[in-house]
Order: sequence, then C-alpha cells, then structure tokens
Amino acid sequence: MSEARELLKRAASVLHDKFDGVKYMEPLIEEIDAYLAKPEPEPFGWFIEEKGMFVYGKNANDKWVSAGYTVTPLYPEHHARKPLSDDEIEAIYFGETKHAFLDGVIEFARAVEKAHGIK
Repeated sequence: MSEARELLKRAASVLHDKFDGVKYMEPLIEEIDAYLAKPEPEPFGWFIEEKGMFVYGKNANDKWVSAGYTVTPLYPEHHARKPLSDDEIEAIYFGETKHAFLDGVIEFARAVEKAHGIK
C-alpha cells in the first residue's frame, strides 16, 4: 500500500471516530471512503533514489530492495498528463523552429495530445 494511501486510511479512521454524524464533515468522510473503496493501482515502475534511475516491471524492485536501496513505487497518478496551453505550444514552436508560420500548429498539437491520450 502506498504511503499516501496508508496515511489517508489513518486520517479516515480518526474522522470516523471523532466526527461521525457531524453534518459538515459527512461529505469529506464520504469522499475519502469512496476513494479508499477503489482498488489501489499497481505501480508501473520504481525509482531507485541512490542511483537516480527508474526500473520498470512487476517485480523489478525486488533486487534493489534486497540490496538495501531506497525504492519508491511509481503509480499512474504520478504521471497524469495535462494538455499544453496554446501559449505553451506557441513558445515551444517558436523556440524550437524559429518559424513565424503558425496556421494549423495548435490544431496539430491538439491532435498529437489526443493521440497520446491527453485530454
């Protein structure tokens, strides 16, 4: 279980003990309970802190943990992708290409983001 999820479970326990039935706390308690009811995602990789490197695969962390390295699991929400703003696209385009032609660039960038599952 991730460290954040474990902390949230402990916080939920305190909220249930101290604030159960308190009207203004009910929405927060319900939201936390709903989040904790979802299955925790499997990590898709691990960050080996002392090496400054990433390893991928279901059990790729085993040899690093047994060797005494600090291993941090990486979950999909760590890498949530957000679309670039139009200004960011323009800054990248003009910074990289040095062209003054912009027609269709934003639409092209949005198509690329869409193809990569970025909404």
